[in-house]
Amino acid sequence: MSTNDGNEQPSPPHAWNAPGHPPDPGFFPELKALRESLPAADNGGYAPRLEFVNLVRELMFDVATMLDHIIGSMTLIIHSEGTTRPGTPVRPEYLSSTVYIPPSFLAGNPSAHMDIARIVQQYIETVGVATVTAWATNARRAKWSIGNSASSTRSPNYIHPGLIIPDTKKPGSSVYVFRGRPAGSLDPILAAPEPAPSRDGSEEPYSQDALNLMTEIEHNHALMADIKQLRGHITLLEDALAGQEAAHEAAAATSERTISSLQRQLQRTQVVDSSLSISRAPANARPPSYASLSQLFTPTKTRSTAQLLDSSRSPRSPRMISEIPLTLTTAWLDNNSVLSHLPGIRLMVKRVAPTMWYEELATLGFGADDVQKLLDLLTADVGL
Repeated sequence: MSTNDGNEQPSPPHAWNAPGHPPDPGFFPELKALRESLPAADNGGYAPRLEFVNLVRELMFDVATMLDHIIGSMTLIIHSEGTTRPGTPVRPEYLSSTVYIPPSFLAGNPSAHMDIARIVQQYIETVGVATVTAWATNARRAKWSIGNSASSTRSPNYIHPGLIIPDTKKPGSSVYVFRGRPAGSLDPILAAPEPAPSRDGSEEPYSQDALNLMTEIEHNHALMADIKQLRGHITLLEDALAGQEAAHEAAAATSERTISSLQRQLQRTQVVDSSLSISRAPANARPPSYASLSQLFTPTKTRSTAQLLDSSRSPRSPRMISEIPLTLTTAWLDNNSVLSHLPGIRLMVKRVAPTMWYEELATLGFGADDVQKLLDLLTADVGL
């Protein structure tokens, strides 16, 4: 602390600069510095980290002990870590808190045991759960690996039903590890009559019936918590199933429309095939002449040369070509994904004599079978 010469204020305590939560979302710089100064947990850094944390925590408890010894006070410290084992559900019955209580106070005030148990349980249900949740959120924000997601396969804490204050690991120690219970499960136990004190001042143990009742109550609360979690899983599965069913229905509707479209195209193709009577020529056959095409489509009456060359009816007439839609030819080209050849075929019909259409279509890249098919369709469209 700096001296105060009248112009300078004394430095504030360090605790004022380290509130319970950082001003911005995230971890304090001290945590980041510790993380960077030690190896990763999966690289031999777990033991040094644990040893360091235990030393700092023991120092805090030693300071509390010294304070109580100096001024005759009673200090209660409840400490919950933000980290848990991977796969641990963030629920009270899976968490624990390290609690500092002077053993002399517990020995002299047995009636306070219930209140202390209630305080610690409420702390775990609220502060403990919130601390673990905040730690995981900040770790994800910092893009740290925090292990697998929560799983219900890990068993919750086992607590002896008649043990309100847990035993210490070392006799005479002031450090107790309280294991969390399912939310609300401690209320019926706290509402039960307290055991009568014995003649030597110690508490008489609960009767076997009371212990059995406590066991059933805690088991019931654990089952209710599991049911709640399973219902949440069922809701998620139902939502996923509904999404899959909607996607399946959409795909089925698309398939049905595609099938209907293909069936209509097939029907149109069958109508065209049934309306034509020209037999298909082999691949090496000579192209049909203009006269042969005319004879095939006029079996009872042969048109005269004047009729065929009439400018108003001849397929080579520009006026006539502009009026011919080439419906059957266009449908066949579209069905075979070669509609880009339609302008060239129109120009061929307009500029080239029908006797040369075979060579022109072959020049456009059509095979012999496709050429014969196009000749049939063009003949029907043009009306030769």
